[in-house]
Amino acid sequence: MSTNSNSSENETAKDKFRRMLTTKIRATSPKKVVTKLFPIVGWLPKYNLRSNLHSDLVTGVTIGIMVVPQAMAYTTLAGVPPAVGLYTCFFAALFYLFLGTSFHVSIGTFAVASMMVGNTLAKLHLNGADNKSNLTTNGTENSTAFSGADLNPLMVTSAITFGAGLFQLTMAVFRLSFLTVYISDPLVSGFTTAAAFHVLVAQVPKLIGVASKPYGGPGMVIFMLRDLSLSFWHANLWTVGISLCGIVFLSVGRDFLNPPFRKRFHVPLPLELFMVIFSIGFSVLFKIEQKHSVKIIKHVPNGMPLPTIPRWDLLPLVWPNVLSIGLICYVFVISLEKIFAKRHKYAVNANQELYALGLSSLLSSFFPVYPFGASLSRSSLCEMLGAKTQLHALFSSTLLLAVILWIGPLLEPLPISILACIVVVSLKPLFLQYRDLPKLRAVSLYDMFIWLVAFFATVLLDITYGLVLAILFSVFTIVLREQWPTFHRIGVAPIESQTDLSRNWPYANVEIWRFMAPLHFANAQKFTEQLRKTLRNFSENNGKSQTTNDSENEYANDLEKAQNAVLVVDCTAVSHIDSVGVNTLSEAFTEAKANQIKLIFANFSDELLAVFRRCELYQKIPEENFYTTTLRGEKGL
Repeated sequence: MSTNSNSSENETAKDKFRRMLTTKIRATSPKKVVTKLFPIVGWLPKYNLRSNLHSDLVTGVTIGIMVVPQAMAYTTLAGVPPAVGLYTCFFAALFYLFLGTSFHVSIGTFAVASMMVGNTLAKLHLNGADNKSNLTTNGTENSTAFSGADLNPLMVTSAITFGAGLFQLTMAVFRLSFLTVYISDPLVSGFTTAAAFHVLVAQVPKLIGVASKPYGGPGMVIFMLRDLSLSFWHANLWTVGISLCGIVFLSVGRDFLNPPFRKRFHVPLPLELFMVIFSIGFSVLFKIEQKHSVKIIKHVPNGMPLPTIPRWDLLPLVWPNVLSIGLICYVFVISLEKIFAKRHKYAVNANQELYALGLSSLLSSFFPVYPFGASLSRSSLCEMLGAKTQLHALFSSTLLLAVILWIGPLLEPLPISILACIVVVSLKPLFLQYRDLPKLRAVSLYDMFIWLVAFFATVLLDITYGLVLAILFSVFTIVLREQWPTFHRIGVAPIESQTDLSRNWPYANVEIWRFMAPLHFANAQKFTEQLRKTLRNFSENNGKSQTTNDSENEYANDLEKAQNAVLVVDCTAVSHIDSVGVNTLSEAFTEAKANQIKLIFANFSDELLAVFRRCELYQKIPEENFYTTTLRGEKGL
């Protein structure tokens, strides 16, 4: 009989699941699936040529002009040839056009991911910028070596891109986008500021024209600074002069020339493009490589590379870096998207962005690229220029394609130091994030310490280790906030003031305290300790010590007042409670009763009151000791 009953229950559960699944499948049409995976299918048919095309065209062309020098500049951080930056920005923006939901982010290379890729290559003793990287456009290079000179850096970067995309896609399939909430804004701010410091130190050798040894792992910045101090006296004066001129030109242009120009013409000055063109002319005219040993790009192949299968077998060598790079790329994208979506009142699907970035990375990994995300400077420019849709990426990609196919070789005389100047000046907004510290301190010490830990851990250790340590510390602060919550007094009504509240006030004294956290096994002991301390102080303040009274009449009067004392615990912040918390409430009530103090719990939610009813807590604590508002708990006693 029992077996039949169980089998019937199991069958019912199966039927319910089958019915729910069938309903969900029927409600999901193929069109909805396609629109969800490819958002462009939803907005492109509704595209308004008259109102949107001009803004998207201007934005796309402007971003395209800006992205060419930036894409090549960031490759100096990643340790790959400049052409790889062009390929990365082209394929990333093109694929994201079909998959993304944000209209303002500019997908492509950015400093932090580039630096993390460079660190990964350094750990493998690879440096694609200095060594032969076998970059061709016929797609036939594919070494099988796992280390040494035969291991092509571009094989590793494509494998990292594939691994990062696979990681992002896996997170999307299992709907794990919510995990990124643990990467808070203070953590991102401190981490990116420290990463900017890494980037700056890595660019100094290129700014002064000295050779640098790549480092990876803990303490890499210290080793790089040591090498710089030893090689500084061997700086190339021509390279130093070019770098100083480039930094001054970009800084003055951005801070003083760009604002009035942008205000009048509604587009920014293409300062990087002007500097690149002038530097190429200067390099050719004065033959700075042959005569003064100034390092230049030398080789930029023209033509589009053919696709090759990524080296999946390389992933075991770099998987920790793959996870951290994939996570950081997504965090940069979703953080900027949320800002723009809030300002312009459109919806961004966090999980869809994981799909978009993951699929874009997987598809791009079949070409010589490295991991990408959202660029802060270019995305801000998209918003400023009034981009209406992601169609602006089509125009910027078209311009990039022209550079890749025909214009690339013209960039070969460009000094490497000019690319370093572009990177260094672009770091200014990241360094200015230190201004967040006073605001964080005013709001929460926990947030300030998260920023500091993220910064110093990343600077002193390594970008990957720093990120992991910062995330662990951020999660640990959540434990601290839960386990050591505040329990403070928010009100007191002594006997002398009771006439203002009620003519017939039956209680001598009432105090109101608030517990600022959910009540569970981790903080139940803290709740008990704080409540005992409050009860003890409350008893002492209400004349419970017989030794302080000179006569029996005075003691009896004080005892009567003490017996009428009330402690109201405001439980507004108690959003949930577990079995240990329920037992703690019962023990607290018993202890207060033993001290002849009436204990009132106020502002528990209806859901928690229902829990108390189900677990029969009202058999231990009378239901009249629970009030829905503090005011009622104070006046309705």
